[in-house]
Amino acid sequence: MEKEEIAKRLTELRVMQKSRANPGMDLLETAMFLEDVFGIRLDESEIDEAFLGPTADLVAFTAYKLGGS
Repeated sequence: MEKEEIAKRLTELRVMQKSRANPGMDLLETAMFLEDVFGIRLDESEIDEAFLGPTADLVAFTAYKLGGS
């Protein structure tokens, strides 16, 4: 999947999350979203703000997990 498509999908997720303003739930929801949409299973250490934080970092992390750069 192209990085632009990854960014589009993750940006849509972030827009939904921003309106709700619940950071603790957002982290878990993001992990489930990555599994449902991209087929990425995270281990417990990756369900962390360091990996799933800002959208640009999340796009790069997702691309990496999908085998991109």
